[in-house]
Amino acid sequence: MQSKTRTSLKLQESEWEEKYSLEDYFREGHSSLAQLVEKIIGDLVCKRILELGCGQGQDSIYFGKKGAVVTALDFSQKAINSTKTKIKKFGLEKTVSVVRGDISSISIKREESFDIVFANLSLHYFDNETTKRIFSDIYRLLVPGGYLFFEVKSTADLDYGKGEEIEKDFFDFNGKRRHFFSEAYLLECTRQYDVISVQPKKYVSEGKLSSFLSACVKKPYLTKC
Repeated sequence: MQSKTRTSLKLQESEWEEKYSLEDYFREGHSSLAQLVEKIIGDLVCKRILELGCGQGQDSIYFGKKGAVVTALDFSQKAINSTKTKIKKFGLEKTVSVVRGDISSISIKREESFDIVFANLSLHYFDNETTKRIFSDIYRLLVPGGYLFFEVKSTADLDYGKGEEIEKDFFDFNGKRRHFFSEAYLLECTRQYDVISVQPKKYVSEGKLSSFLSACVKKPYLTKC
């Protein structure tokens, strides 16, 4: 399984390095998921946020401007470089830092380090075993009462079922691997957490209408049985 995960990551890295060659592939401005963070949390001043899969940094920069202390992680060097450029442009060197790293084996060792973990469209690239390990790693990194905000591809998406099914709901379509989440699977992955909200969403992504699940869950103060 480890070798399959490595192969999948290599394919993804090539895909995203190509996309990040385009300046502002995600365009300027923050995501709707970032808006949800502010809606639920409110004041972000001094909140410690870890963004998994920061891309070109739009959301990390948004949080930094709101006064949060942000660690932006991505495995693409082009994404890291783009985020660093924006950090310098907006004078956020003291509050936003970047780390090149792999979501499937998060190298941050400090437990209970973050008030918020934020993952916008970065958790639906892995097999079942890896996906569940990632959610456990995030749980370890959150303070008690900390929040995880994430958005993933839904099984309602038009691309669901295309290509070779590697395992349940995980497909390879022309070299692009996507793990599509049902609401039941999302709840299974987050069973350690208290669920705040799970909402289906549809919007145009990469030129076509796509379906997602947008979620907010919370690490409880007391460990669940």
